[in-house]
Amino acid sequence: MKRGYRVFKGYFRAYRKWIVGVLISIVLVDIVGLVPPWIIGTAIDYLSEKNISLTAAAMFGLALVLVEIMRATLRFLWRRIAWDFSRVVEQDLRLRYFDHLLKLPPSFYDNQKTGELMSRATSDVEVVRIFFGMGVLVLFDATAILVTTLPVLFYLNARLMLFTLIPLPILLVSTYIIIRLVHKYSHAAQEQYAVLTGKVQENLSGAKVVRSYVREDYEVESFSRLCDENVRLSMKLAGINAVFHPIIFFVVEFGTLLVLLIGGGDVVLGKISLGDFIKFSFYLAWLVWPMVGLGWTITLYQRGVASMERLNAILAIEPAIRDESA
Repeated sequence: MKRGYRVFKGYFRAYRKWIVGVLISIVLVDIVGLVPPWIIGTAIDYLSEKNISLTAAAMFGLALVLVEIMRATLRFLWRRIAWDFSRVVEQDLRLRYFDHLLKLPPSFYDNQKTGELMSRATSDVEVVRIFFGMGVLVLFDATAILVTTLPVLFYLNARLMLFTLIPLPILLVSTYIIIRLVHKYSHAAQEQYAVLTGKVQENLSGAKVVRSYVREDYEVESFSRLCDENVRLSMKLAGINAVFHPIIFFVVEFGTLLVLLIGGGDVVLGKISLGDFIKFSFYLAWLVWPMVGLGWTITLYQRGVASMERLNAILAIEPAIRDESA
């Protein structure tokens, strides 16, 4: 995580206004998102304790509709800000990379493959854009949901909330292991993609030479081997992600099972009201997204770090001639 922060530190500072805007909009959406379950739970208790009133039911329904409209509006603004932010990062990074390539001496290109440089300008920049778009958005959203929802769960029933935390150590250990594996194979997959792109560029630019020396079969076989290796690394990365998501759902569903067993018994014994149990269940289900989002964010983050490191390897090269007045 520290390595990733060092890689992105300059961009976090440069775009801090955008990041603050995304964060504020997400917090507002998640705070508003806490209201509907509370309305539903309160309505259940109110209508079950007193005579059913169509007027009261209509008022609860109207309040629920108004809150959902407000949440939908805020969610649209949140996504619009996040998407615009990611495109600004993409444009600035691609222009910076291209401008830097123009300043490097001819000797630099003697030792570089055009395809690899192009893969950095396309694939790696796109991966970084996705991280600053969906990655940052999901990270902030998951964090905001946890920060706002856990206190509500504690307020409703601290005992039940503690039971839901029992399987969390499994998630923490698996997350630590998977973070390291995702970074390793993300970097390898991006490097292999660069080699593959370079091979395509070489064959397109040297097609006449290949045909002149009757090397078509050799080049086809060589390209097939590179493709197979690219598929192998991509499948390895996909397999790691495929293992992580079942672990997340196991932790979440196990916590839900404990709530149903213990909380359901408390409702029967009259220790908590049915409305409070419904509220707790809704808020617990609300926590599923941060858990799933965590797995996705880890993948986007590690791929973003690997791609940014590849871009920085070029951006860190000093031009042979520097304009001191710039």
